[in-house]
Formats: sequence, C-alpha cells, structure tokens
Amino acid sequence: MESYNYDFRNRNFIDTLTGLTYDALQQAKAPERTAAAHATKRTPRRSWLDRLDTWFWKQELANREAFLAKANDIVELEQRMRWLEHGRC
Repeated sequence: MESYNYDFRNRNFIDTLTGLTYDALQQAKAPERTAAAHATKRTPRRSWLDRLDTWFWKQELANREAFLAKANDIVELEQRMRWLEHGRC
C-alpha cells in the first residue's frame, strides 16, 4: 500500500491509520486514474525519420538565427524577418 498525500510527521496512531485508510480507499475508487498516469509516463520511441526531421529542423533554425544575427540594426533585423516570413531568403 502506498500513500502519496499523507504527512506522517507529528501524527498519532489514529490519525496515521485514518490517513492511510483514506488514501487506500481513494486509490481503490480510481484505478483508471493511476493506470492512466503510468501509461502517460512512457514515451514511445521515435522512428529514424522523426529523428532526422528533428535534426533538419534544428539545422534550419540555426541557419535562420545566424541570418538574423548578421543584422546591423533594428531596421535591418525587421527587414530580414520580413524576408524570412515571405520566403525570399
């Protein structure tokens, strides 16, 4: 039996027993909630195509940041941002 929410510090025997019983009943009422929590913790393995796509996306992001970093002032930065938005660069 696990107790997730009960504080054992400065409790007498009756309070501890009551708290453990309450937690046990709460877990018994909602087994689907705990099962769903365990199911969401597992992350599915990504395929090599997903990993390759992520790598290409990171490379493109780095290229865009480098392009924007070459701007000398705010006006040129805004112009470069507009170029990227419209696909001119």
